[in-house]
Amino acid sequence: MTNISNFKDITHNSLLQAFDNSNDPIAITDPNLDTGIKFIYVINAFCEEIGNEKKELIGKSPKILQGQRSNKKLLASLKE
Repeated sequence: MTNISNFKDITHNSLLQAFDNSNDPIAITDPNLDTGIKFIYVINAFCEEIGNEKKELIGKSPKILQGQRSNKKLLASLKE
């Protein structure tokens, strides 16, 4: 039997490295609706784009990015 746990670690690390080297803002969320959607990983480009630090985002809901100037119609359509 082949142990694939090492392969999974290599793949996981490769993906994170690819994300970290991207110039595009990338955030990964945990889609668990029972506990609420939370940021589990963000890259520096995402933080630079929105003006927050990683420690301010990890474990928080993406709703913290909504403000008074957020497009309410767009947000409502995303919930549908």
